[in-house]
Amino acid sequence: YGYSDVRGTVPNDPNTTRFPIASNTKLMTCIMILMLQERGILNVTDNVSKYLKASDFVNWGLASSTKFCLSLPSDPLKACQAITFEMLMGMTAGITGPAPQVLLGFAPMYVNIAYMFGLQFPLMTLAFKPGTQYLYSNQNYMLLGYFIEKY
Repeated sequence: YGYSDVRGTVPNDPNTTRFPIASNTKLMTCIMILMLQERGILNVTDNVSKYLKASDFVNWGLASSTKFCLSLPSDPLKACQAITFEMLMGMTAGITGPAPQVLLGFAPMYVNIAYMFGLQFPLMTLAFKPGTQYLYSNQNYMLLGYFIEKY
């Protein structure tokens, strides 16, 4: 298995060695979303707002919110922009906001998605009209993860 500490020649132990997998989980997240589609639970071309209820906002600690509404900073009064699961998976949703380590002051090893999303949702904005550009954003996958946990 190689070494968990090359300099100290400490061998990897499949029972105790932890590997930081980080963004490698994005592929598995997409597979699970597609499995939800395959089971008829959601459709990746649907607007994510279709699947969010008032109880989801309560789970996020945002009881005063009732819909998922992100607008472009240049026109915040315009109607909410439609964001699909497909856009979230392809990083074309345009969602931007602070990283978890910025909000918490450290990089969490394990995080409660509902809690983290509740912290981030009020600070999220759109960098561009959804579906028109590419922007790498962990918030996309936090929201996808929330749907996986929910269903």
